[in-house]
Amino acid sequence: MIEDRDWLLAHLEDLVAANEGRREQPWAISDAPAEFIQGMTRGIVGFRFTVERLEGKWKMSQNRSQLDRAGTLAGLSASSKPEDQAVAAIMRALEMQRS
Repeated sequence: MIEDRDWLLAHLEDLVAANEGRREQPWAISDAPAEFIQGMTRGIVGFRFTVERLEGKWKMSQNRSQLDRAGTLAGLSASSKPEDQAVAAIMRALEMQRS
């Protein structure tokens, strides 16, 4: 467990930058009032650990109805974002396996 507040804040800033960086107007931790960030970071615990094994599972709306899956697939297929197109391709392949 990491209790160093500066370490935690640096990692939060990296996380926010990675997730907000592609937005037209990316948000940064420095955009929020310092008191707010101090309060929020009190509730976050930092961990450092070594990953020895990683297992994943597809979450591609397979638990939803065929109608819901079709709507999701249509929405993703209509998007111009490459990441949406990639998810749509995976969903299409999974739907073909269902048939």
